[in-house]
Amino acid sequence: MRLKTLALSICTTLAMAALLSPEVLAEDVDITADHLSHCEVGAITSDDDAETSPLNETLQADSVDITADHLSRDAAGVITATGNVETKRLNETIEAGYIRYDPAKNQIHAEGNVILTSPQAVIKAPSATMNTITKDGELIDATIFFPDGARMQSTRMQRKGDYIFEAESVYFTPCPADSEAWGISAATATIDQNEGSLSATDARLEIGGVPVFYSPYWSQSLRRKSGFMLPTLASGKRRGTEYALPFYFAPAPNWDATFTPRWMSARGFMPELEFRHVSPAGREEIKIEGISDKVLGRGRQRAQADIAWRLPYAMNLNINADYVSDQDYLADLSRNLDESTKSYLVSNAVLSGYTENSDWALSGTYQEDLLAPSNAATLQIAPRLESHSTLPVLDQFAFLHLDQQTTRFERRQGVDGWRFNLHPYIEIPFELAGGGVSSTLTLGSQHTRYWLRDTINKRQPTRTSAEIGLETRAIFERISTDGLWRNSIEPTIRYDFVEVADQSAFPNFDSSFGQLTISSLLTNNLFSGHDRIERAHRISMLVTSRLQSKDNRLSASRELAAVSFGTVYDMLRESVDPAVQTAAAGPFSNLFGKATLSPLPNLSISAEGQYDPRDQYWPKAESAINWRSQDGHTLGVSYYFVDARLATPETQSLRVSGEFALTPRWKVSGSMFYDTLLKITQNASVALKYTHPCWNLLVEGYRTNRPTGTSTASDTGFRFLLGFKGLGRFGS
Repeated sequence: MRLKTLALSICTTLAMAALLSPEVLAEDVDITADHLSHCEVGAITSDDDAETSPLNETLQADSVDITADHLSRDAAGVITATGNVETKRLNETIEAGYIRYDPAKNQIHAEGNVILTSPQAVIKAPSATMNTITKDGELIDATIFFPDGARMQSTRMQRKGDYIFEAESVYFTPCPADSEAWGISAATATIDQNEGSLSATDARLEIGGVPVFYSPYWSQSLRRKSGFMLPTLASGKRRGTEYALPFYFAPAPNWDATFTPRWMSARGFMPELEFRHVSPAGREEIKIEGISDKVLGRGRQRAQADIAWRLPYAMNLNINADYVSDQDYLADLSRNLDESTKSYLVSNAVLSGYTENSDWALSGTYQEDLLAPSNAATLQIAPRLESHSTLPVLDQFAFLHLDQQTTRFERRQGVDGWRFNLHPYIEIPFELAGGGVSSTLTLGSQHTRYWLRDTINKRQPTRTSAEIGLETRAIFERISTDGLWRNSIEPTIRYDFVEVADQSAFPNFDSSFGQLTISSLLTNNLFSGHDRIERAHRISMLVTSRLQSKDNRLSASRELAAVSFGTVYDMLRESVDPAVQTAAAGPFSNLFGKATLSPLPNLSISAEGQYDPRDQYWPKAESAINWRSQDGHTLGVSYYFVDARLATPETQSLRVSGEFALTPRWKVSGSMFYDTLLKITQNASVALKYTHPCWNLLVEGYRTNRPTGTSTASDTGFRFLLGFKGLGRFGS
């Protein structure tokens, strides 16, 4: 027999000797670790007919590497290994105190603290028998540890290939070994990791070791798989008792759907369908629901969509849609407390793209006014084309900007039409005092043209404005000698001149005048939208002081305090439209202030307000305290106040929320929104939470004092949620 290759190891030499002359190894050869620590079986190849080799099947497969303290091989080619034995084949490893390997049968028998490790699981057992080719085998008193943390114990377990395990006298739990809370005991069980399922017979659900449920047959999904989910249950005044049984449908790895028939004792039957899909191009989530409402005697519907696609040529398509059939739908039927007070629903679709120096977007928007009896007068936008371009000039000495927006406004009642707005401007940044003072000069203009349709005549008004702005900022800082403390004073002065005609005769599709705040001091236009442009001839001043520290020179700094003060000196004090903008009473605006303190890493205190020195009162103020302890306790308190002389209606409200950790797993949380002016609690809730590695619990009671929707009564109810890892959730 001619040999092409011969592995250069004593083990392979012994194997060849066994092939050429069985008599050579009439007795077992015992080789200690001093002479041999690695034996590779199957590294021998031959020209001869494959049928002549007793290791034929091994020769066709990948090699089995064996490492041990002692190795021996008998005349039949069977290898015995003892003492810290480890075998490797492909991505699977077997560790044991004793291993007997028969290459002719491709069989390994292991004993003594057997540990089988593969990407699919880690198996521990006193003894195991395994086929190295098919991976079939038997394990006695085995425990399987799965990658997701679940484990299964069995007195006798059959392994069928890489992914299927059939077991007798089984206990399965998804809980960590040190936090076991519940599990399933069964006479027999099969785990199919390909299908992601566990099926068992004569099964008992045990919580804390106590059987609480029995089933002759048990089927459980270990990952996404079609089937019924746990039911949900809730109760409240407006919908009555709610019960739902979701069905999950997962036909492919990249898409799934959930169908949920929901019954509400006060309203009727409401089916829901949710569809989800992902692909290299993006994702889609679509949800529709509807009901024949027993209270109103008519059908009601809701449709939602969230779509994000990445398109060629650096383009993106994003769609966010939310449509309801009537203005009271959310207040009556939404299970989200925050949605019950929404006044608008906005749906939009945006196709956008960008280049090195520009970006653009083509969009459409549909709005629903939930406070109006009819949506006929609500503006819709379709289409809107918006673009922004920036071009460096003279080696970035200046930057030329060109912003454009073209919009079609449409509604069934009232004035609508097209609006075109062009905004070219140039920015010139420069530095003074050796870089200690930075400034930006802005020169620009806005041109707006309308093509209108109304019930009387067609108009095409135009408007052109001119603007000049100069903003100068300096930073004066002082750093301690050890480099651990820094204090800075940052004054900013901005001058704005905007010349524009009276605009009270122009249409107003989407513009509103915002109140002057410390955040908007350094802007040249307080109007949102392009229908109004503020006339300006003013100086804005803002001074900020910061105090920062760090533990050592290499650590990151932390801001301990930041205080800002500002005001505006307006030399014009004129209104471009008295309907939406009131002229200032004096040249100086209110005094604005904001302070943020963080004396401790887990504590922050903030306050912001404005003071009217002429009438000597506070038109607006707000403050907040947020605290989080190392034990998991949290507390948040905020107060908001607006005087009637600044805005109508006057507002005074107090919000409190917090969470207290009774233990690392048990927590109590609560929240309250109290109207201090009306002296009424708008909403309040209190909840008890328990979080465990393999199950969680939430019990919450709530009361909402907002008479919206078809019911004028306050809404009181409770929510209960019990979730088991691997099983799903029960409640709502």
